[in-house]
Amino acid sequence: MTVSQSSLTVLRILVCIAQVSNDLQPLQYAMLAQILQQISPHPEGLTVERLLVEKISLSPLLEEIQNRDTQIEVYNTACSFAHIARITPKQQRLLEQIRTTFQLPSVSALQENADADRELLTDSFLLKPAVTGIRIIIHYNRKIRNLILDYAIGAAIIGAIPISGFLILQLLATSVLIGKMVWDIDAMWGFPKGWDFLATVGKFFGSLGALAIAFMSWLTVFCIGLIIPYVGRLALAAALFTLTWVVGQINNQYHISSYRLDTAALSKALHRSAKQRKRHWRAR
Repeated sequence: MTVSQSSLTVLRILVCIAQVSNDLQPLQYAMLAQILQQISPHPEGLTVERLLVEKISLSPLLEEIQNRDTQIEVYNTACSFAHIARITPKQQRLLEQIRTTFQLPSVSALQENADADRELLTDSFLLKPAVTGIRIIIHYNRKIRNLILDYAIGAAIIGAIPISGFLILQLLATSVLIGKMVWDIDAMWGFPKGWDFLATVGKFFGSLGALAIAFMSWLTVFCIGLIIPYVGRLALAAALFTLTWVVGQINNQYHISSYRLDTAALSKALHRSAKQRKRHWRAR
């Protein structure tokens, strides 16, 4: 089996593990994309999105791998991939199937032999996808952070406009702005289906906390204005900026929280983001 064939087999094994869960994480997606990118020659028309909807049987793939070192590496890679998110019972059964098919010792026995397998566990095959995944997550969160900052600045501008007697109008305009921001954040994450109870509770109390933080921001600037002339006029702008910023961060964290993303939503969001980057690059 050639290196490209072996990599494609490993890729399909990881996809098989991903398919039994609806919670594909960004780092897992990045690992799949990195492995696919390293296959040379690159299979024409093959994408991570296509693999995720492809019907894959695990047993024939395991039979293709006969080398002992490769079997250990594949098992370790599969375990690392599955444990990025909360492992499901179905994924655990697939990992056990891989272990028994390859006739590997138990997990505890593998840990006892960790020193002998250190090179396999720290091989660049595992490290490069992880590094790539981290970079993707950082880049994606930076885009969302900049989006939140733009809306927060817009809210501050609304609050800084000296319109006496139109406080309610300013608050309504800010509410519309925050609603549009939340919609855009959801769109960047692909409008994931399903929900996580703890994340939802955290989002609710976080929103209440955003109001409290905004009030403290208003009070702080107002008090400073008692000492420094004209600064107090910016109290409302500071409060609306803080409110918008905190609400945006809370909603972003809600989607980052474990088990919020499903396979279809994540694939759609990242695929759309990649298309936008390509169009921007061509326009330049």
